[in-house]
Amino acid sequence: MASVRRFLVTGATSGLGKASAAALACAGQEVILLARDRERGEAVRSELSQDSSNARITLMVADLASQASIREFSTAFCQQYDSLNGLLNCAGIRVLNRCTTADGVELMFGSEYLGHFLLTNLLVPALKVGAPSRIITISGEGHKAGVEGGVGATINFADILYAKKWDVVRASKQVVLAKILFTYELARRLKCTGVAAHTVSPRFTRTNLSSHYPWFIRWIALLRMWQAQAVPPAIGANDVLYPLFAPELEGQTGKYFVEGREAQSSPESYDAATALHLWEVSEELVHQKFL
Repeated sequence: MASVRRFLVTGATSGLGKASAAALACAGQEVILLARDRERGEAVRSELSQDSSNARITLMVADLASQASIREFSTAFCQQYDSLNGLLNCAGIRVLNRCTTADGVELMFGSEYLGHFLLTNLLVPALKVGAPSRIITISGEGHKAGVEGGVGATINFADILYAKKWDVVRASKQVVLAKILFTYELARRLKCTGVAAHTVSPRFTRTNLSSHYPWFIRWIALLRMWQAQAVPPAIGANDVLYPLFAPELEGQTGKYFVEGREAQSSPESYDAATALHLWEVSEELVHQKFL
């Protein structure tokens, strides 16, 4: 990491996003923090700049739950920058009850998956200019059957927004699988462009992903993290950053990593027809075609 390159990190005000941004800043890289809240984002920007003595840290604001906000950010980014060397899709959210975005899309699917789908595609031209570049999207092992005794994730095309019958577990798992399918389809579409796309399941990390839950469920989540010896975000960030810089991955794309090692995702995640269908449905939901 000797030369200075430009990286954009979503979910940069907490958890793995903040820890990944901090590691990049300490390595002397140029870091663009993408945050929903300007005041909170500015506090993190100031903190990271001071801790790393790195003046190349910038805050930009966008709400991944708003397609209009993402497009406004994209316009502002392209006016300010001509290239991007890496995109880290770290933002995540979990809710118990069904909520919708400003666009009428189920909140978890609409922000964590569809928001990143739109953001990433809008930034592809800048990533091509900055090639060789890499896109890293956080997913997880929870999409697999048998993990913690659960069923495997599927894409519920009959009711992809879970408007007819809400199921928080299946909706959450669908988001994770959707991000993996998106990564593989994106890798296929960007082949031979110099832009690689990988997805990562970090080790169990202490984050505030359950911050939207009631207090008693947040307490249970904290207890579970303690019992499972969840690692601090600074350690979990190493899993996120590995495929971003690993020289042995040069020329490779469409890989899934678990705790810093290449692994296999679920059989469902490798279905190219499902990935293509999801891509087309996603284009309909954002009212724009890509690639």
